[in-house]
Amino acid sequence: MARRKINEKRSAQFKEGACYFLIGYYDDGMKLLAIETFIYLGKNLLGEAEREERWYFQQAESFVRNGMVLPSKGRKNDDILTTQSEHLSDFLDPKQLARLLEELAQE
Repeated sequence: MARRKINEKRSAQFKEGACYFLIGYYDDGMKLLAIETFIYLGKNLLGEAEREERWYFQQAESFVRNGMVLPSKGRKNDDILTTQSEHLSDFLDPKQLARLLEELAQE
């Protein structure tokens, strides 16, 4: 998937339990938006070292079905996505997503 730069700086501050949208594009022209919904769980939940920091997100469907599920080494964790800091800008809060959709609508 192609990636679009968001016009604003994305803070690495996420609110635990809040909804975020992972965005990508199906096309290189960045007109066909792909959106996935996740719930932010926290940072370094499995004790990662500072240089290997990870942010944890749970699929929204899993969250609705099971509530907040924390990752563990003894569970499958296929409903949890982890990311490093360089990919945090792909996660938008509802206001950022609304701005992006408005921007796309004007193109």
